[in-house]
Amino acid sequence: MIDSGPRGVARRPIDTLSVAAVGILVALLYAPVWQLVPGFGLDPSWRLGLSWVFDLGYSWGSDIVFPYGPLGWTIDPMAFAPDQIVVALLVHVVAAVATLLIADLLAREQLQLSRWPALGLAVVVTALCMTATNAPVALAVFGAVAMLVRPRWSILAITAVCIGLLGHQKLSEAGLAAGFAFLCAFGGFGWRGAGVIAVLAVGTWAGAWLLLGQDPAGLADHVVNSISVVMAYSPAQARPKPEIMWQHIVAALLVILLVWQAFEAGRPQARRQRVCLLAATALASYVMVRAGFTRHDDGHLVLFLGYVVALGAALVLGTARERHHVIGMGAVAIALGLLIWVTPGRDWLRPIDRTGSLTSLARAASVVIDENARESLLGDARASLIEAYGLTPGVMASLQGDGVAVDPWDVSAAWAADAAWQPVPAFVPLNASAPSLDRLNAARLANEPRTVLQSLTAGSIDDRNPDWDTPAYRRVLYCDYSEAWASDAWLVLRPSDESRCGLVHPGETVEAQGGEVIPVPVRPGAVTLATIELQVPLQERLLALMGLPMIDTIDYGGRVWRWAFGARAEGIMLNDPVDHPTLTGTPPEPYPTISISAPATVAFEFMEVQT
Repeated sequence: MIDSGPRGVARRPIDTLSVAAVGILVALLYAPVWQLVPGFGLDPSWRLGLSWVFDLGYSWGSDIVFPYGPLGWTIDPMAFAPDQIVVALLVHVVAAVATLLIADLLAREQLQLSRWPALGLAVVVTALCMTATNAPVALAVFGAVAMLVRPRWSILAITAVCIGLLGHQKLSEAGLAAGFAFLCAFGGFGWRGAGVIAVLAVGTWAGAWLLLGQDPAGLADHVVNSISVVMAYSPAQARPKPEIMWQHIVAALLVILLVWQAFEAGRPQARRQRVCLLAATALASYVMVRAGFTRHDDGHLVLFLGYVVALGAALVLGTARERHHVIGMGAVAIALGLLIWVTPGRDWLRPIDRTGSLTSLARAASVVIDENARESLLGDARASLIEAYGLTPGVMASLQGDGVAVDPWDVSAAWAADAAWQPVPAFVPLNASAPSLDRLNAARLANEPRTVLQSLTAGSIDDRNPDWDTPAYRRVLYCDYSEAWASDAWLVLRPSDESRCGLVHPGETVEAQGGEVIPVPVRPGAVTLATIELQVPLQERLLALMGLPMIDTIDYGGRVWRWAFGARAEGIMLNDPVDHPTLTGTPPEPYPTISISAPATVAFEFMEVQT
């Protein structure tokens, strides 16, 4: 039978069970390549942290601050939590199957293909999306396009549920999907559809929060703190790389092709649908560029290109006239080719070589069903990390018995040392760039003392002064913590019997122009603190909104450091009169002058210290 949809459009029947069976096969063949065990370095550490905090029962919002939510571990589950592997695989399979069903519908109804050619095209498109991006992101994008060009309430509901769950996986991707889908829902259904998708998505998001065992009172804090992390990301992590600026040109070309394809896809549609699809694509393109180029490196470029593949493929299938497919197909082809080129190994057969996915899937299955295999895998990983991190027996012994936080990011080292991890809310302190998050970490560290494992080899990140990162948190370590053990690579800090810091007294405030040399005041036996607030010109704010933030600097002690605080840094320590081990490069007495590249207000204070 053929059912009739809105405005009398004929719809072809779908053999749902057959397509779903093929979708399961595609999902398994294109399963994510999970590491399953903790790894060395920053990114592996926070991925481990997402699994570990959930496994330990911490609550997002009240206990944990991160732009990934309580389903963030589904991107890379860990072997020590087999249930997480099962759920993560289920999320991937369901999203992949739903994407294939929608792609098959678009191929049948938009391109007027018969059963098997439509299914074949849907399989190819879905496989490419599973290679390039996260399955829930692909589902949200395909669902949004489908409900605009072929409005179905069932697809709207699926898309809304997907966005709600995506909100607990990765906040930025949920924002991209939500904005795109809301405009598409309005284009396909009008205000009623836009309202329904908003209510269903928010309802799913709130309901999932409760089902995941999270504190209802912590939901608002989770949202506010996550937004703070995202807003602070640009000034803290922006890293333009002039040697690969050509990638901006390629990105601009891809955005032009996507917007052009959206324009062509909307031609046969009513005016509202046409305008909404064009606006949704422009909005999505802006978010994609911000995600891919705020911090310009290969990893974030891959993220951007994956979004292009998913959005471009959805727009191609949403195009009603075959002669216009070449525009979107060009965007997908360029993005996919560049995606493969920047991947380590440059394996051009990666989209069809499923060795990696099948090997990962087999390893995940063995971890879930075989406890011995799981313990062996984790044991090998622990031994490897102990060696890689240089964890001596003395350091590991000093971490036993008490709760342990890490500084600035090495959660993997705490896991390798078999420590009882007790994270501060922003569990990777390096990410607590916003003053509100820095204060939150500092308050938790002061009010609930714990052992701190600090790396002595992390050094400067992107030319930032490591002694100035998260200044409130660092002042708590300076004032209230002392060395318990040290090796060449690690410092173990424990709470002191009493604070070595006293009252804070106000000093002078200086209004300085960009580059102006500012004298630094000195008070014997005190730490000079500097609170700096930049006067950011309008043009720089606009450039930052476009993902091109200006890189400001601070000249202090003959060294130029990159500014990484947003508009305001509170209480930077300019000297260290007691020679505390946690501050490796701060002088005993302040250097005579300081200079900021942008116009700024600098307020000095003096913190009494027992020397």
